[in-house]
Amino acid sequence: MHGYVIDQKLGRSEAPDAERTGRHIGIGLRRVPFDRKRFLEFWPRAVWHLETDGWHASHAALLALAEQCRADGVKVLLTGEGSDELFGGYRWQASTMRLWRHSWLQRLFRSKARRDRKFAELRRAPFRNSIGRGSPSERSMALRALSPELNFLQTKLFDRLDGVTPLDDRAFLASCFYDLYSHLQDLLHRHDRLSMAASVELRVPFLENRLID
Repeated sequence: MHGYVIDQKLGRSEAPDAERTGRHIGIGLRRVPFDRKRFLEFWPRAVWHLETDGWHASHAALLALAEQCRADGVKVLLTGEGSDELFGGYRWQASTMRLWRHSWLQRLFRSKARRDRKFAELRRAPFRNSIGRGSPSERSMALRALSPELNFLQTKLFDRLDGVTPLDDRAFLASCFYDLYSHLQDLLHRHDRLSMAASVELRVPFLENRLID
C-alpha cells in the first residue's frame, strides 16, 4: 500500500505532515505537485464535472490527484473524509467549545437567571458557525425558517446530548455530529464526482457503520 498527497504551492502544503504520518504507519507517499499553472489547467474540467463554479482550489487539486492515481494504475483510493467531523479537526469546532466555556469568575458573579438567559440564547444557535450566530433572536428564527431541516438540527443534536457534561464538551460533540449531516455531504458529493471523472473509486473507511456506531 502507498499513499498520495497534493503538494500545493498556492498556500501551506500538507505534504510534510502526510509524510510524517506515512513514515509512522510504514507506507510510502507520492507527492502530486500542484501550482498556479496546474490549477488553471485543471479548474475548467473540475467545474465541468462538478456542474458548479468550482471556486475552491481543492476541487482542481483532487482531480489532479485522481488522474495521477489513474496514470499509476490505481483503481481504488482510501480517503480520510469523515475524520475531521468525527474527531473535531476543524477550527470552528474548537471555537464552538470556547464559545460555551465559562470561566469560574463568570459562574461566580453571574446570577442564575442571567446564566439561564445566556444558555437559552446560545442553545438557539449553539455552534460558532451557526447561521444565526451573533444575531437577535428574531433574525435567528427567520434564518432558521429559510433552512429548517439543518438549522433546527443544530439545537436538536445539542438537546439529544443532554447527558454530556460540561456544556462546552456537549456543544463540541454536537458540532462534530452536525458536520456529518451538513459539511460532509458537500465533500462526499464533490469527491465522488471528481474521482469518478478519473475512473478511480474513492472509499471512506472513517464512515464505516461499525466505527461511527
